[in-house]
Amino acid sequence: MRCTLDVVMRGAELERLAHLGPEMPGLRIMIDHLAFVKVTGGLPDPAWSAFMENFAGLPNVFCKVSRFTEQAGIQPAPLS
Repeated sequence: MRCTLDVVMRGAELERLAHLGPEMPGLRIMIDHLAFVKVTGGLPDPAWSAFMENFAGLPNVFCKVSRFTEQAGIQPAPLS
């Protein structure tokens, strides 16, 4: 049986989770709502990007893309 850890965390909180991906390769980690990245129509916050880079290349870490438009600071959400 394969277990999944489904997390609802903001970017800075992910630092506590970063060690689990490489230490527990059999554990699937799902980061919900893209860790609540701010959607502004521009580039993401560099701090958010730095936290997310901790998970780059880890085959057991996934991001759920949901609530994306609701997180936009501009309504309606930017298309680019």
